Amino acid sequence: MGESIWRDGRSQNVSCTGVLFLPEVTLLRDTPIEMQLELPAEMPASRGMLIRRGRIVRGAPPSSLRDRPAYAAAAFERVYWPPPDPRRI
Repeated sequence: MGESIWRDGRSQNVSCTGVLFLPEVTLLRDTPIEMQLELPAEMPASRGMLIRRGRIVRGAPPSSLRDRPAYAAAAFERVYWPPPDPRRI
């Protein structure tokens, strides 16, 4: 949070209370984060963009199965933007 650029990461598991993800950078426990998640088009009722704020609650170093460290973040604030309605101009 508070940086001028977004960093890339891959989500592994997303729930109402948090997210497990693989970022490009190392993060410390209790680091506040802001996540921008694009919800899948395969789920029409859930499509859109979701911004979640949270903090890192635990991490695991890279392993033989993944090339990046994994982090779990507890999410406590969210903002949802539905996709634009093509019927509206």
